[in-house]
Amino acid sequence: MQSPERQKLASEIEPALVGALDVHLFNDSDPRLPAAPVSAIISTRVSPGQEKAFTEWQRHIAAVEAKFEGYQGYKLEPPIPGVQEDWVMVVRFDSDAHLDAWLNSEERRRLLEESTPFDEATRIRKVQSGFESWFVSKDDTGPPPPVWKQSMIVLLVLYPVVFLWGFFIGTPFLGPKGLSLPFWLALFIGNAVSVSLTGFWLIAWGSRLLGWWLSPAKDAPHWRGLAGTALVLLLYCSSMLVFALFPIALRSP
Repeated sequence: MQSPERQKLASEIEPALVGALDVHLFNDSDPRLPAAPVSAIISTRVSPGQEKAFTEWQRHIAAVEAKFEGYQGYKLEPPIPGVQEDWVMVVRFDSDAHLDAWLNSEERRRLLEESTPFDEATRIRKVQSGFESWFVSKDDTGPPPPVWKQSMIVLLVLYPVVFLWGFFIGTPFLGPKGLSLPFWLALFIGNAVSVSLTGFWLIAWGSRLLGWWLSPAKDAPHWRGLAGTALVLLLYCSSMLVFALFPIALRSP
């Protein structure tokens, strides 16, 4: 899929296509197994001054979609200046069929007609991997990064958060020397803080800095992918080295 030969062939046919060259992978899974959950990432560019009307409309549409079979929840992310200019809604269903039933429903079509005064542009992308909804590009037109790259970025930004939280807050304030919270409660609080920081801020920051590696251009040289992977591995080692010396440095006069 990533070979130079395939990239060359894809570039040859590109002038004959309308839109992007999408790739869909299928496997011969057991039909007796339950369908995998699936989410739709809906990016909307809201007209200036219409943010309040848009959020009120989103609450209405969320109440309607919650009545559809297989609905599992949704979240709405506001724009992040300089990183993500669109409002992004992630809606999750228990199967692709149930998600399509909502996306193609008459109820949703009528609600979309109400959004005309404040909706400048809307794009929809389906995702099924665990982290993919965190990796939304500025224009949301290209394919998402490979799952293994997503996982590497999550680990890269999550590890420092977990360490620093545990070192400065978890151990001294929530542990036996502080509030003496039960381990299960202290662990939950730490996880909630770490996931919130990772999902809302750090993934967007890391994705922007390493975008050249996460979603390289079609004509990017092969060595760039290897260099990006090596850089992330080097950052892993550097963070572990820094944190290994961290307690010693703090105790130094």
